[in-house]
Amino acid sequence: MRRSGFLFLAALFVCVSTRAADVRLTNPGFEMGDRTGWEWHGEGWDVTNSPELVKSGGFAVANTIEPGVTNEWRVFIQAIPSAPGQSYTAHLWMTATNAPGVEYYLELQFLDDNWNVVGQHQSDHLKGNMPFTLLTIAKAVAPDRTAMVGIRGAVYVPPVPLPATGYVAMDDFDLLEMP
Repeated sequence: MRRSGFLFLAALFVCVSTRAADVRLTNPGFEMGDRTGWEWHGEGWDVTNSPELVKSGGFAVANTIEPGVTNEWRVFIQAIPSAPGQSYTAHLWMTATNAPGVEYYLELQFLDDNWNVVGQHQSDHLKGNMPFTLLTIAKAVAPDRTAMVGIRGAVYVPPVPLPATGYVAMDDFDLLEMP
């Protein structure tokens, strides 16, 4: 009986120690009501509390795309220290309204000490108007020379102008370090 108790505890330890570890992103759901912890490129980024653009909590980040703006990349990113061989799974909720032809997705970029991209992984790409959809990148492994991992929400505005103001919103970034 004593031996089976020991085996049970050993098995429990193995199960617990091989679980994914939640990487502590700063302000992953934008509940601070601002862009603290994040960098962005391109026009139109702001934190919103508009109910149709928020998945959970009280805030999300949204990209406003004005009519007449075309052929432009926009990204929202947070980078954290990493190392070669580390494995990650990432999640992000995204939605778009009044955005025909606009493409958007989740991306992990592995960066060296000079912020050069040494590897990247992308989720499925969404296009046009969509309800909130969970995007996932599973078990992306950091390649040699990795010093940081960047989790990014990317938006591509196509060469055809939108007929009216459109929005792409992102909420609840999640990054897990896998065993």
